[in-house]
Amino acid sequence: MWDCLIMVYNRRQAINTQSSGNAMGRGLRKMLSVSRWLVTGIFMLLLIALNLFWFIPQEDGTDLSNTFQDEKKHLNENDAAYRSEQKKCEITEDQSTKYPHCLGKMNWMTTKWKADPCYVQFGVDGSLCSIRIYLSEVEDWCPRLESRINFLKTTPTLQMVKPNYAIEGLINLLQEPNKKRQNYAIMKERINNMWDGWIQSAKSIISKNIWKPHSKKRILIHFGFLTAKSKFTIIEMASKGGPRGELVQWSDIISSLYVLGHDLIFTCEDDQLRAILAKFPNYKAQCQAKRLLPVDIIMTDIIGLHHFQQAVGAGFGKFRCLLRIIDSFGTEPAYNDATWAKTHKLKSPWGGRNLNPQQFYTMFPHSPDNSFMGFVVDSVKASSNLPLFNERRNQAVIYAKRDEYYIGAKKYLDVIHEFVELHGTVFHKHGQELKHAPSYLINHGLLKTDEVLNLLHQSKLFIGLGFPYEGPAPVEAIGSGCIFIQPQFNPPHSSLNTLFFKRKPTCRRVSSQHPYVEQFIGEPHVYTVDMNNLNELRSVIQKALSQTNIKPYLPYEYTKEGMLQRVNFYIENQDFCKQRQFMPPKAVELLKAQQGTSCKDFCHSKGLMCEPSFFPHLNNKDMLNTLGAECDAVTHKEGLIYPAYDSNTHECAIQQNEMLYSCVESDKSWTRLCPCRTFQPEQTALCDICE
Repeated sequence: MWDCLIMVYNRRQAINTQSSGNAMGRGLRKMLSVSRWLVTGIFMLLLIALNLFWFIPQEDGTDLSNTFQDEKKHLNENDAAYRSEQKKCEITEDQSTKYPHCLGKMNWMTTKWKADPCYVQFGVDGSLCSIRIYLSEVEDWCPRLESRINFLKTTPTLQMVKPNYAIEGLINLLQEPNKKRQNYAIMKERINNMWDGWIQSAKSIISKNIWKPHSKKRILIHFGFLTAKSKFTIIEMASKGGPRGELVQWSDIISSLYVLGHDLIFTCEDDQLRAILAKFPNYKAQCQAKRLLPVDIIMTDIIGLHHFQQAVGAGFGKFRCLLRIIDSFGTEPAYNDATWAKTHKLKSPWGGRNLNPQQFYTMFPHSPDNSFMGFVVDSVKASSNLPLFNERRNQAVIYAKRDEYYIGAKKYLDVIHEFVELHGTVFHKHGQELKHAPSYLINHGLLKTDEVLNLLHQSKLFIGLGFPYEGPAPVEAIGSGCIFIQPQFNPPHSSLNTLFFKRKPTCRRVSSQHPYVEQFIGEPHVYTVDMNNLNELRSVIQKALSQTNIKPYLPYEYTKEGMLQRVNFYIENQDFCKQRQFMPPKAVELLKAQQGTSCKDFCHSKGLMCEPSFFPHLNNKDMLNTLGAECDAVTHKEGLIYPAYDSNTHECAIQQNEMLYSCVESDKSWTRLCPCRTFQPEQTALCDICE
């Protein structure tokens, strides 16, 4: 079915099969070609008519498809007994813990079931049992009634994935909708340059039994940041030294998904997205019959999410759990919950999306509240092909492609220049002089990827100036055998004191230009220094240059193998529609933290990581007592630290709003209950028994 949707969308890109045999005459070839297309066309029309009724655009207010009517018939069968025994349809306290949204959804539907005719067509008549049946059998918010456990219980036929090594198929999918805007050009270039490595890595994880065949997913990918409607200039600025981080990450995500064998369809303009959605069954209806949708996952960015919400209107609910948002810096729970953010004046144009925080995929593992997606560093050659550190030229490469990044860095660079020759890759127009870079900088201008890597392979140091924050380049430089020198921020940069973070949906305190390499890699590959302490800077440069055994270092999670393993695990195991944890329980410990400590810091102190999907297991009085909390009173509260225990008042607080479960928050008066999991070395997103 997904193939047919792609065919309808890309009908103009269909590839004509060339006739074989030179002896055949032109007329005969033409006649056979016409016949072949005629037969194919008739076959496809029959296929669409028989199986793809719900891809036909429907206007608002029309009846649901025959499939919806079949669902209604099923729901109306055998439910007479429930109508007369409404008590049996109430949700228990234990069920409410396992299905935290159920009671709220039932209460809403009690008064709103007439808001959309689709509810009636699914058998809802306002009675408690009809609502419970709908919310458990059409939607997944409630547990099924015991006597209907096996009702409608079917095992769908799943198509298993096979690795896909043919790059032509992926490139053909990335068709430019507007020839004036080459949205995909940079991504295509990166995909082409790295493709042999993707194939090699896929074969490697198969041989190591890291990857096993599983169900093929239909994935719709919308690049909101590339649309003309967004008015972003990432593509235009990328050729002038602007950041390429998002383009790098997206290139690697779609390469991973394609190599792993999933079906993909791409849109990079708003009208493209709307044309695809119009073929979905009743995409604007409030009813959330997700299993009828011809898509399993929808990937986009924050801009694309806004486009999506506008396109589907009241029907957004059915798509909500299918979304995966590529979000470089992450979205914290406090900003994600729209009501909480508004009440506490946490203003951000990127926040208030009301998703599960783990649906946001970040570039680096900033916070366990989000999911770490990452990217791939393609700079490491065989170590025998790279010069040893002490054989390299006594030179450093400056991490700055824009002249304005050099503002305020003159004294800092003067000290470094005492020890090494400084090279830059700063964009400038022909004949134009740099205003802010020092005169002794040897500027190569913007270089191609291979040229940048060659320059890094010749150099000893890679120098950060404080901006840009958390880009791919420092990891690439370390992977190329350079030592990274970066500025320390004291006080840390955050939304409280730094313009760049003012509008970001995070309160994270950034201690250096690149916290990941500072915390997860560190010396001797990374040195973090106060830019204004010139004596300390001299000592650090001398220490770095005295190293003799520095080798290229790249964490496994930034290799192609590491990303394939991580993406494969997410796609197969993360299911935000089923309201279940995707980490195996054996990998998780439920612990009581030290008073005033966040779960992130406490788990880290135990050599573990906070796993927010297990907070619901802790969110009850019994678990508080089991972990040693003496509860004189139990209250239900909304807040970022609950479930928690106040040792002074012996008050135990249960989290009332599951959207606010947070690993990173703390309060000096409260002791938190924390779900902590294991993780693989250099693959922090996965537990030690995750495959």
